[in-house]
Amino acid sequence: MDYFAGGMLSSLASSIGNKYHVRKDITWSENSSLWIVMIGWSGQNKSAPQKLAYHSISEKQSQFEIDYSNAVANYDPDDGEPKPLRKKLSTKESTFESLLKMLNDNPHGISIVPDEFKTFVDGLVGYNGASRRSSYLSIWDGDSLSLDRKEAESAFIERPCVNIIGGIQDDVIASLKSKDTKDGFFERMLFVIPQKMEKRYVTDEPINKHLISIF
Repeated sequence: MDYFAGGMLSSLASSIGNKYHVRKDITWSENSSLWIVMIGWSGQNKSAPQKLAYHSISEKQSQFEIDYSNAVANYDPDDGEPKPLRKKLSTKESTFESLLKMLNDNPHGISIVPDEFKTFVDGLVGYNGASRRSSYLSIWDGDSLSLDRKEAESAFIERPCVNIIGGIQDDVIASLKSKDTKDGFFERMLFVIPQKMEKRYVTDEPINKHLISIF
């Protein structure tokens, strides 16, 4: 139930995206982005509730892929029409430059849903050894971002909205925290930790019909 609740919070935040903001005063507003980390033992069924919560978003993404394929098939550059955009709602992993490109094509917002949260943290260090943690902290703060390369790849995102959700083992997150640089990165996370970390096994007990009717 705890993992499903975390997944629902994340999918709801992803659906809201940049459509609505909470304004505290004339200069301070916040978007709906949430960075959620679901902690538990290995094989504790952290991923299944998350996938269920993101089911509608995954279906929408599949439809976007079909629309994009059809648009590319009918695209004729000689007609002067703009090149079709591949709209993404979520990604498992990407470079920071690719993330900015996706945000540029979809200003509503992007969800990063890695198979393992540790994979996302390790990926913050690029091939040149530079860390992107500070860049993600800027995203959390809602600061504008820009990608300044050749004109075809340049992008400016006025209000980035990025949701992150992933699972990790309790001993692994403890190891990451012990190496923390105290920059506030982990303090921005919402940790989901069940009080009873026990693995539930498949049984012959029938599914509650009331729960089925809700979905």
